[in-house]
Formats: sequence, C-alpha cells, structure tokens
Amino acid sequence: MREPSLPSTARRQPLIRPCARGLLAACLFLGASLAHANVILVAPSVVGSSSSACSLVDAINAANNNAATGACPAGDDQTNGGDVIVLAAGTYKVGSVDNEWYGPNGLPPITSKITIVGDPKGTVIMRS
Repeated sequence: MREPSLPSTARRQPLIRPCARGLLAACLFLGASLAHANVILVAPSVVGSSSSACSLVDAINAANNNAATGACPAGDDQTNGGDVIVLAAGTYKVGSVDNEWYGPNGLPPITSKITIVGDPKGTVIMRS
C-alpha cells in the first residue's frame, strides 16, 4: 500500500522553518550588536580630511581617539562595544600618504575596536 503524498509545501516546511529561525536569529544578533555600537557615517567618496564632510580618514581618527575629528562625531569604543564606520555606496580613492607606520599608508592605522561597513549597493576603497 502506498503512503499518501503530502503537498509540496508540507514537505519543505521542516527545512524552511529552521532556516527561517536561523536567519531571524542572525538578524536579531547583528541588529543588537550594532544597536550598542557608536556609528560614524562617512560622506560618499570623501577620503582625505575635510571640515565640511565626514571623511574616511577623519572617521578612523575619530574612532581611534574617541574625539570628534573634522566633521565626524567622536568615537566611543569604551562603553558601546566599538565603533562602526559606515561607508556610502561608491568609490573611495586614496591618493595621498597619511602616515609612514610600516611604510607609506593612505589611511590611518586602526588602533581601537572598529568595524567598517560598506553599502550593499557597492563600496570600493582603492588607490588612485
């Protein structure tokens, strides 16, 4: 005697539910960790120090020093679990030397807890 067949949605349900639960748990964990972080938003394609827009260089320095730098707000890696630097979509072209630590570098060294996040539409950091 043949077993009655289940609709295709019923057969997939056991696999879908654990996957959905895992995805939900990951989103909640990521959201909770970013909710406690200090977020620094960087202006699109601005790399070098600027007084009118938060640049990538100023954002790293602000996060490292826990002090406002250029147009960027102060970082706070002591109480909030680290700083998150958020880059807009686009290309950030590094064209000058910022420091000579371990040879010439276009960006400041990272000396504190920093996470750099690019836009899902596409963010590129490159030499010019």
